[in-house]
Amino acid sequence: AKLIAAFQNINESRIDRRFRSDNRTERLENVKAYSFNADFRKAVGKKGRLNYGIESILNEVTSTAYSKNVITNDSGYASTRYPDGGSTMNNASAYLAYKHFVSTQLIFNSGVRYNQISYQSTLDDTNVVKLPFNTIDFSNGAITGSAGLNYNPSKKWQIRALFSSGFRSPNVDDYGKIFDKDNNIVVPTDQLNPEYAYNGELGITRSFLDQKLQINATGFYTLLTNAIVRRDATINGIDSLLFEGDLLNLQTNQNTNQATVYGTSLVTKINFNKYFSADGTFNYTFGEDITDKIPLGHIPPIYGKISANYNRNKVQASFYSFYNGWKRIEDFAPDGTDNEVEATVDGYPSWYTINTKFAYQLSENISVMGTVENILDVHYKTFASGISAPGRNFVVTVRGRI
Repeated sequence: AKLIAAFQNINESRIDRRFRSDNRTERLENVKAYSFNADFRKAVGKKGRLNYGIESILNEVTSTAYSKNVITNDSGYASTRYPDGGSTMNNASAYLAYKHFVSTQLIFNSGVRYNQISYQSTLDDTNVVKLPFNTIDFSNGAITGSAGLNYNPSKKWQIRALFSSGFRSPNVDDYGKIFDKDNNIVVPTDQLNPEYAYNGELGITRSFLDQKLQINATGFYTLLTNAIVRRDATINGIDSLLFEGDLLNLQTNQNTNQATVYGTSLVTKINFNKYFSADGTFNYTFGEDITDKIPLGHIPPIYGKISANYNRNKVQASFYSFYNGWKRIEDFAPDGTDNEVEATVDGYPSWYTINTKFAYQLSENISVMGTVENILDVHYKTFASGISAPGRNFVVTVRGRI
């Protein structure tokens, strides 16, 4: 048995000031998170393993905001990012997982989990928008499960199959947030329902050349129902709002009927000898709101890593490259979640970086490492980021152990 009680006190701030403006806006969030976990493990006969347990989580969210004149130090009004009257989330769950060793080659895994989640938020501020409600209070529960097989017919083959269901209740960030982005303003809603996911996954690992070459391929498909997406909306017949001096299009998070996410990943590794090796990864994901026939947000382009490695005695060295494919503008979600304003007219260009790393073990307790990242000094932005990635940079690390 393992019992864990935990507490976290988390503070986060967002501070912004428009160019040449005298006013600075500060938004402050505090989250107090309490949790308790009880996990138990038990052998069932000679071939069975049973895991079961319970979990309880309480989150308390406080959000404050103010504007400040940087010349006079006078303070004024600013809207909070989350409900100004405070929010709480309670999550209670219980699970049961069973693993059965059918034979030395076949393992069966299964599990079931029940979640009960409740939220309560109070919205006192009506300066930005007067909503037809001032409290958001709801509770959702669901049973989810999974079943999978691991089959190892020989040392060269491994086959994995998994089927599972998932459940995600909307959280404070989904239903209670007020923020502006890409000429849109997102406001709270009390009409969100939980998302449900139904997943299938198949993975195959194959070894060649006396285990020197290994290829691992995985494919997955997920059907989402009630997927939460951001869409244009009206409140009391109003489709736009004046926010911090700008007239912005009004949006809320809403449920769409169905969406799909599917893709594949490929991992290869080869050992040329006991000193030299190479490996590579490739990842592809596609997502679509199949109700409205439009792309889902937050779907990354093709990405991965290729590296060549050397490891002998006290020396470790690696020469590697990260790469990202194009994210074409027509593949962007129309709700602005993919940061279209940060892209070119054609989307996010493809990019790759060349990097190297060298480490040396000076003694049993001391090691040094040097890294040169982005050797070609390429300018790029990772997908959906509003910040340019670092250019050529150097890292020197010394590790000591007492």
